[in-house]
Amino acid sequence: MRCNNCGNDIAGGVNFCPVCGATLQSSEKGKLSLIVALAGSVVSFLALFLPFLKISLFYSESQSLSLMSGNLRTDGLILSAILVGGVLLILTGKNSKGIRNFVVGGIVCFIALVDLFNNKGRLSAGSLITVSAGIGFYLVMLGGIAIIVSGVLRNKNM
Repeated sequence: MRCNNCGNDIAGGVNFCPVCGATLQSSEKGKLSLIVALAGSVVSFLALFLPFLKISLFYSESQSLSLMSGNLRTDGLILSAILVGGVLLILTGKNSKGIRNFVVGGIVCFIALVDLFNNKGRLSAGSLITVSAGIGFYLVMLGGIAIIVSGVLRNKNM
């Protein structure tokens, strides 16, 4: 076994590196955290193409907008760039104790909430227009929460 922090060879069965004192985690324990983070990222990315907002005018048929269509495209591109950058940070952060996962998941959830409330306020100017969250919003939030949970798993060395 090799220490991820200092690179020294270590005998198996120990929890701490005798040279630098870093906590050692087995590769199986880190895999669950990585799988949850990647699954959350994939779900969030795919949700960008699903209806993010549902807009209804009076009692007529509702329209749906995804984050990759129309006026919301810029928001979708920003969120997709954060997801791609976040996945790269998570993949390269072996000794981050899950902090990167917390930050990336928190930013994804925060941007989704801000985008929902910003567009809801902007689009529902009249009393006849109702704007509600679509399946894309809920899946982006679910993906962001999964990324945060992966940080908890990584922090607990699960």
